[in-house]
Amino acid sequence: MASAAFLRLPSSSFALPFKSNRPFSPQSLCLLKNLSFTVKASTSLDYSAPSKSASISKSNSSSWKWKFEGNSVNIHFERLEKDGADDRPRKNILMVPTISDVSTVEEWRLVAEEIVGKNGEINWSATIVDWPGLGYSDRPKLDYNAGVMERFLVDFVSAPDSPISNFVTDNEYVVFGGGHAATIAVRATKSGSLKPKAIAAVAPTWAGPLPIVFGRDSNMETRYGLLRGT
Repeated sequence: MASAAFLRLPSSSFALPFKSNRPFSPQSLCLLKNLSFTVKASTSLDYSAPSKSASISKSNSSSWKWKFEGNSVNIHFERLEKDGADDRPRKNILMVPTISDVSTVEEWRLVAEEIVGKNGEINWSATIVDWPGLGYSDRPKLDYNAGVMERFLVDFVSAPDSPISNFVTDNEYVVFGGGHAATIAVRATKSGSLKPKAIAAVAPTWAGPLPIVFGRDSNMETRYGLLRGT
């Protein structure tokens, strides 16, 4: 089952131009004081490629050096945005994959492309980043506990040399997190280290570990169906 919790922070208002074909049944849930969640759950997943109403003018893959306990860790991230002048208000999304050996920036890429490619009232841009020790980022010997991961997420957003500091200076950004990635974002927000407008928490490995590793062609999809039925 896949589920999503949308955490709206005080005085925040946003709407994402992302539509899902999945049947959701919402219910309200209060998990933390002064934090309001909406939880939606589905037993079916749609792995088809999303439709885009506009092309992405700019999509860059790059790396950033995270300095931690004497280590200089190359962090892989991707930035998606539109080029050129745009009178619409700009807002940003930070997408972090599930904390898993099989999760990478690819987990969020199609979602980012669809949202950024939309022609709505807001000019959305997106940054997808791989965790240290996972995906395409370096994998130094570290004690990868919750504190270390939280420190990384906070540094990626607010360090003086952060690659996205220019996009989040006014805190007009939303965090998308898969699995425990969302937990880390909520933890950092509760402590005041992060100040996003909202957090979208999506169930563990929502995109599915098999499609992430082996792809989504028709032959593989048939095999995934057999495995899911066992």
